[in-house]
Amino acid sequence: MEKLIAFVRDTFGEPEAFIPLHDPRFIGNEKKYLNDCIDSNFVSSVGEYVGKFEKD
Repeated sequence: MEKLIAFVRDTFGEPEAFIPLHDPRFIGNEKKYLNDCIDSNFVSSVGEYVGKFEKD
């Protein structure tokens, strides 16, 4: 892992500030879907929302 980090730093230089891995955008029903999942006690790689996600 250290070799990869060194390669990236050598290639792109040091960032001027923290760069997050991604900038999540919650613009729809994401909070509702997460709450539904948590409330159901069914957190898995299969289930209702996985099928919907794969379909869309």
